[in-house]
Parts: sequence; C-alpha cells; structure tokens
Amino acid sequence: MPHPAQRFFTVATLVLACRALAAQPVGHAVFRGVVTTDLGQRPVADVEVTFKEPGRVVRSGKDGQFTVAAIAAGTFKVALRHPGYRPIDGTVTLADADTIDWHFDMVAAGAELSPVEVRVNADSARPGLREFERRRHTTSGRFLTESDIQRAGSTNLANVIRTKIPGFDLVRHPSGSGTALAARRSGTPNRGVNDCYTAVWLNGQLFFEPSKYDQPPRLEDINLQDLAGAEFYKVSEVPPELGFRSGNCGAMVIWNLVARRKYPPPH
Repeated sequence: MPHPAQRFFTVATLVLACRALAAQPVGHAVFRGVVTTDLGQRPVADVEVTFKEPGRVVRSGKDGQFTVAAIAAGTFKVALRHPGYRPIDGTVTLADADTIDWHFDMVAAGAELSPVEVRVNADSARPGLREFERRRHTTSGRFLTESDIQRAGSTNLANVIRTKIPGFDLVRHPSGSGTALAARRSGTPNRGVNDCYTAVWLNGQLFFEPSKYDQPPRLEDINLQDLAGAEFYKVSEVPPELGFRSGNCGAMVIWNLVARRKYPPPH
C-alpha cells in the first residue's frame, strides 16, 4: 500500500498536469506582423496588438515585429494601439493551420498623411488618394495609378486587369452580360460556379460586399477615363482598414477623379 505522502504527491502531480493542459492555447493558426511608420521607413516598438475575443495581447518588439500564435480558427476583432499614433482596427478570418503575415503602417497622431502624387480635381476625394499612396508604399497589393491607366491605351478595365493584375479571374457577370472580377483562392482559377466575387470599394466606401449582394458590379460600367487610381488585393493581402479579408474574396478599390461620379448600385 502506498505511503500517504506518496499518494498525495501523485494526486498533486495529476492536478498540476491537468492545469497545464487547460492552460495550453487551442488552435494552430498564427498571425504575424510588423508595425512601421513614415511609409514603412521606421519600425514602431511597443505597439499593443489585441485579439479581442480570445483576450490575447502582445506587443511589437524594437524591430516592430510581433507574433500571435496558437489561435483557433475563426473571425476575430483586432486592434493596434500606441499613444503616439492613430489606432488601427479591423477583423481577421483565420483557418486552422493558417499563417498570416501583415504589414501595418501607423500614422502619427495629429500628423498629415503623405502628399498625393496622383493629379486630381479640387472637388475629388483627396484624403482618400493619400490613403491610396500610403498603401501603395506599404502593402502587397497591385496598384494602377492614373498614369498607368493612361499608358494602358484601353477603355476597358477588364483588359487592363487581364494584362497587369495577376491573381484574379475575369468571369462572366451573373446577369449574363459583361464581366465581373473574382479572386483566386489557393491559386485555383474560378470556373463559373460559385465564383468568389471580389469586394469593391468606391472612393473610400464599401460599394459591393459579396455576402450581402448577389450581383457584383460589371467592369464595363467602370469608365477608365474617370479613374485616378485603383487597388487590387488578393485574399491574404487585404489591409486592415478594408476589413482584412473582405468577404474572403479579395478587394478592389476604385478612386475617381471626381468623387461625385455614380455607378449602378449592386443587386
């Protein structure tokens, strides 16, 4: 018969083991990133990165890098905070075993955004085009400036995307007339069934969200002569201010020379 002290040690060991197992984080997804400022020129240390629902908080190091590991699959609200910079908020959707890398560029509190390189009219969305320029320097998206669009020598946005924007498919519009933009997931081309229609932002506002509308905008309704710039993000590239993975089908952002230009609303 075991000595009482031996029985106590065995029970205590079991309790500690159970506590250790309960403390283990559940999940295999990893969210990594680097935080910079001044269009990616300088890292920002000690930024608080919070995954709100699980209550996970980490801070960026001296090199601006951070890692949130062992996250369960799901959609989470994420917030970046630092006393000297404007906050960044968004959501991220993670699949099991995902490893997602992001580059966040923070703007100093009270600072003006970088100057615009795209020529615009006085009544256009000038602050938005500053966001266009900031993202052009700090994200992995594909960009068309006004000069790029003019040099393309085409009046059809679909033709420009086909030759200059990899990672997307041009699919038949569900109305049966015209073309729509669809993102490739895991490198697999769309084949006309359950197409992954790309979310569309117009002058800083979400114009088409795949989860809310059946029919995306027709690319033929977008006049290239009206464009001051366009941004294209694959599924894993959508910046946080655009909702991370916008509808899980990537995002296209359109900036008009004249902000009051209207397009037919989605259905």
